[in-house]
Amino acid sequence: MNDILHPGTYIRALFDEKMIRQNLFAKRIGMQPTQLNEMLKGKRRISPEFAIALEEYFAVTAEFILEMQTKWEVHQLKSIRDLRKSGDIK
Repeated sequence: MNDILHPGTYIRALFDEKMIRQNLFAKRIGMQPTQLNEMLKGKRRISPEFAIALEEYFAVTAEFILEMQTKWEVHQLKSIRDLRKSGDIK
């Protein structure tokens, strides 16, 4: 279960593969560059609107990206639960 990645990691790889600059892509889809950067760093959740925008530029479906987001969130919540059970956090 440790192989669950925030979808931003996957999306960053798509950007790198196609040599797409974050600032230009953000402007193209009407998003603030800081918002995009936070999504790609895993500091902000991937929105359905952003996932749909990705469909237009990459061979990826919005559903796939949003499923990755959901799996990552569930993994994070379970990790917190397990840490609480073990007494490592309150």
